[in-house]
Amino acid sequence: MTEDALYLKVVNHLCDKIVRKELASGAWINKYEYAFDNGVSKHIVGRALDYLSERDILKPEASLFSVTDNAYAKAKAYRKEKVLTQELYPTFELLSMLSISPEEFLTAYQQHLASHS
Repeated sequence: MTEDALYLKVVNHLCDKIVRKELASGAWINKYEYAFDNGVSKHIVGRALDYLSERDILKPEASLFSVTDNAYAKAKAYRKEKVLTQELYPTFELLSMLSISPEEFLTAYQQHLASHS
């Protein structure tokens, strides 16, 4: 896996934690602890944290980063845009290859939503 792909995985992981409210506004992320706990280089983590800081999802303070007040909305918008423009493409290719119709997909998705509500 390339360094680019790895830092974006960290970005997605942190955004997902914010959207799931596992990291609330004001929560602290220590670059070194995150790297150690997740088995990722501190340079990769630093790049991901800087990326999120540039988007006002995190606020940097030395090796610590705090979750901003508007992080939930910004992280959700970021992840939604990435899923719709990049991550769904392989799924759509698979659906097409298996001749799964939009109606079949919609039914399966509605069943998924019902079982997780």
